[in-house]
Amino acid sequence: MYCSNNKIIFDDSTLNSIKKHAIKTYPKECCGVLLGTFNEYAKVVNMSLELENIADTNSKHLEYKIDTKEILNIDAIASKNKLDIVGFYHSHPDCSSEMSIFDIKNSFSIISNVILSVSNSKIIDIASWQISEDKTVTIKEIIQSL
Repeated sequence: MYCSNNKIIFDDSTLNSIKKHAIKTYPKECCGVLLGTFNEYAKVVNMSLELENIADTNSKHLEYKIDTKEILNIDAIASKNKLDIVGFYHSHPDCSSEMSIFDIKNSFSIISNVILSVSNSKIIDIASWQISEDKTVTIKEIIQSL
């Protein structure tokens, strides 16, 4: 089941975990996956997994890239825990939590795209986005913490 509302719900420990990950990798981009469930009201995050960013660190543009082997591992972990991939997260070092053109081009519809803005090793903002299937519309989601 996929939710029709634009809301993502985190427990405090999972939200704190992705914040720590973003701070730990600053000034580079972190990336990770959010596992949980879909209901008619929201995406509910039950766990996050830190992933290695294999993007070219010499690139002029900050970006993240996930190894396809890790995606297969994530799918196995999700299945074992009876969870779905409800989103991915990554950081924007010294930049806003708005989706970049790269983010829009490389994101999936239905799931959440959580972006953490980090500056001077501090979280400035967190935003979650859902993108239309044709990648022309981004919808900001409500982030709720339990």
